[in-house]
Amino acid sequence: MNSIIVTGANGDIGLSIGRILKESMDDFKIFGTDCNGEWPAKDIYDDIYYLPNANEKGYIKNLKKLVAGINPKLVICVTEPELKKISNENNFCTKKFIVNENFLLNTFLDKLSTYHWLKDNNTDAPLTVDIHEVKSNQFPVFVKSRYGHGNQNYELVRDMNRLDHYKTNSRNNYVAQEYIPFTDNEYTCAIIKINKKVNHLIMKRKLEGSNTVKIEVVENKHISDSLHKISNAINHDFFINVQLRLDSDAPKIFEINPRFSGTSMMRHKIGFQDVLWMVKKKLDVLNELPNCKIHSGIQVFRAFDEIIKK
Repeated sequence: MNSIIVTGANGDIGLSIGRILKESMDDFKIFGTDCNGEWPAKDIYDDIYYLPNANEKGYIKNLKKLVAGINPKLVICVTEPELKKISNENNFCTKKFIVNENFLLNTFLDKLSTYHWLKDNNTDAPLTVDIHEVKSNQFPVFVKSRYGHGNQNYELVRDMNRLDHYKTNSRNNYVAQEYIPFTDNEYTCAIIKINKKVNHLIMKRKLEGSNTVKIEVVENKHISDSLHKISNAINHDFFINVQLRLDSDAPKIFEINPRFSGTSMMRHKIGFQDVLWMVKKKLDVLNELPNCKIHSGIQVFRAFDEIIKK
């Protein structure tokens, strides 16, 4: 029987993708991988296989062995550490893998590179610099890990004394980003491009911790113009998520995630089905993106469910 492998199955993105595929791909077995055991993904996937953490030496070797043994039609790599690892492996990803081009991975997994790419393509973004380059008149600033998604490992830093703590005590690379006050003005935007056709969705979001718990579809010309600039600057198929805040009605993009999103199922339920579209494209059963008009004002809430292990 045909099958698909999804890595990082126990994370919020992996769980969402698993649910989408199980609901939509009846003639496929859906297998997951994870480094932290079988649950809760076991409740969704047909089976869960162990893979070491992407930062461990044996990750690529074990992934290759698993793919060779199962021989799936597709492999969807989900987590950013896995994507970063794969982007450094020349000629590893075959046609089976649903991942963005290496250039996009290497650019958008790095917040400093993302900032420079946006500026080079005339798209507004909050000033982002290495923490050693912050000037005394630029506080407050958001200090964030240079790599990884920005709703984790960040702090609003208000003075040089606190910034010096990061300079001297942090092993990780950090960047400082211009602070844009948050007053119900944060958006997450999905863009997918297949065979030169582009669909995008603008969602105002509510966060609890690092998780999006509510989205509301909106129309905003300024944001749409920025998204069009991004899609026009990328000449091949891709799927990304753009995070931004409005600053006096001007969108400022502070992060681009070159992967599927934790909101994948939320938007899938209202018709923006980028996971399924990309899967069908890779399976050669979709040549053109469908027209996708989702009316503004639609809201989706994320609720939590309980899973019983028997």
